[in-house]
Amino acid sequence: MLKTCVAHVAGAEKDADGRVLGMTMFNRGEHGVLIWAGRLHSHAEDKRPDDITPGDYFSRETVSFMSWQDIETYFAQPAYAPVVNTLLTQFKRYERPSGSSEQPL
Repeated sequence: MLKTCVAHVAGAEKDADGRVLGMTMFNRGEHGVLIWAGRLHSHAEDKRPDDITPGDYFSRETVSFMSWQDIETYFAQPAYAPVVNTLLTQFKRYERPSGSSEQPL
């Protein structure tokens, strides 16, 4: 369960064009979360989560998930590791149904 309706983090490392990786996560309740992930325009690095729009991304992909484990698996590539780790550390709360090892959103 997300603690907030929208979560957003930006990476620290800039590419050659001065852009950083960013991830914006939208809580969709029983439908899981929707994530925008990609390179942010420089003007968007410090924006509040509720103010992020698709136009703030230079390039992005949109994906949906139903579990934290799926997010971690999908974004396992090294470039996204620090960003996804920050997002999950700051914005998830582990709630396991009894008898289940899966971490639902």
